[in-house]
Amino acid sequence: MLKSSNSSKFSQRRELWSYLWNIDVKGINLPIYIGMIIVLIATMVIGKIPHTIVGAISVLVILGNFLHYLGNKIPIIKSYLGGGSVFCIFVSAFLATFGILPANVIDTTKDFVSNMGFLDFYIAALITGSILGMNRSLLIKASVRFIPVAILSMLSCFIMVGTVGALIGNGFGKSILYIAFPVMAGGIGAGVVPLSTIYAHSLGASAGSIISKLIPASAMGNVLAIIGAALLVKLGENFPKINGHGQLIKESDESGEN
Repeated sequence: MLKSSNSSKFSQRRELWSYLWNIDVKGINLPIYIGMIIVLIATMVIGKIPHTIVGAISVLVILGNFLHYLGNKIPIIKSYLGGGSVFCIFVSAFLATFGILPANVIDTTKDFVSNMGFLDFYIAALITGSILGMNRSLLIKASVRFIPVAILSMLSCFIMVGTVGALIGNGFGKSILYIAFPVMAGGIGAGVVPLSTIYAHSLGASAGSIISKLIPASAMGNVLAIIGAALLVKLGENFPKINGHGQLIKESDESGEN
């Protein structure tokens, strides 16, 4: 009986290990990834995270990928609240705001993103990669249809944001400058940072004081956009005729039949 019991426990442990080993986190088996996280946490605790690109990338990649993985697995979050992207935003903000991450780690990641040129590289790579990776004829056909809709959408946004801002006492122009522009400008790196520099030169203020006013609107706009897109995807599953299934234009238009 004792041997049978030990054999059963060994079998259960082997099955559990096999199950965990088959879980893939961004191409790495879960036990190995947990080991990486433990090493990272230990390095943070003893204060040995280097204030360099290597230290910042270690924190951002290891923690970021794990949070993204969790966000894509939690039922309600993955289906209706934007999945891993939104989960990363909120959890990382929580860790930084409540001091769970050490101050030196936060300073290292801030310097990497803001002062070491990472944003410039990321924006250039994102724009060129997106444009050069698309089919030229498809891009032209889609642009003809997309640009008028985009212009009308931006004008509608300006009018609505400015009107609501005027009604609540924030001012028509101020609401457009500090809410509408940063929301539609393309996020923090491609939108808020350049806008803060432009505003600072024009208004004679510091870019730091202005960026603190632009970031809340941009961050909230990004989160709502991701959540809205996730809800539209779920809604599109119930209406297959109006669901594009990720295609920019219809197949008949791509082949030039229509």
